[in-house]
Amino acid sequence: MTDVSWKRSLYKTVIYRMITLILGTLTALFLTGDIGGSLILSLSTEAIQSVNYYFYELIWNHYEVKRLKKQIKAELLAREVDVRIDLNSIREISYELSQIDTFVQDLYVTVMNFYNRMLKNEELMPIHETILANKRHFEKVHAGRNFPKIEDMSEELEEEILEEAKEEFGTLGNQEEETEEEEEAETGSEMTETQGEEATVKATKKEN
Repeated sequence: MTDVSWKRSLYKTVIYRMITLILGTLTALFLTGDIGGSLILSLSTEAIQSVNYYFYELIWNHYEVKRLKKQIKAELLAREVDVRIDLNSIREISYELSQIDTFVQDLYVTVMNFYNRMLKNEELMPIHETILANKRHFEKVHAGRNFPKIEDMSEELEEEILEEAKEEFGTLGNQEEETEEEEEAETGSEMTETQGEEATVKATKKEN
């Protein structure tokens, strides 16, 4: 970067001084009318100014490059912090999922598919080892529950399992509603019988 900087400053100095030399010569010629004197005056002036301009440009470029490096470094650090925050969030999610203990097949399938997608994501490569450890823990907890191996399942089979699970839970929900209705009916019958018994007792008391 330093080598490129001084070369760039030198090129700019030469080009700029060639332009100012021509303009300076024409201006001196217009004022003095002497072409030889105008050329010598312009050359001497530009020679001094070119040295000054070269060092000015070199110093300016040095601090400009330094400022750009600092800015780029700050941006890279900010992006790195954002990435670390995202990775930490995903790591926490991965851990929380590994703590789930369920007998619900569709939930198990969903969590396993989520783990597989994370492991296939190259951007999450730095935490793949952690994700894999959490996945294995999740599999170990649910071993022996007749859940299929998600890696061996096709998308059609996954959809079939999810649909069956939904139908099963829908049936359970209907059964629960029917049970509640039966309990309410039984409660109503018991209340009716109790009221009848109370009425009989009151009638007996009046006769006595």
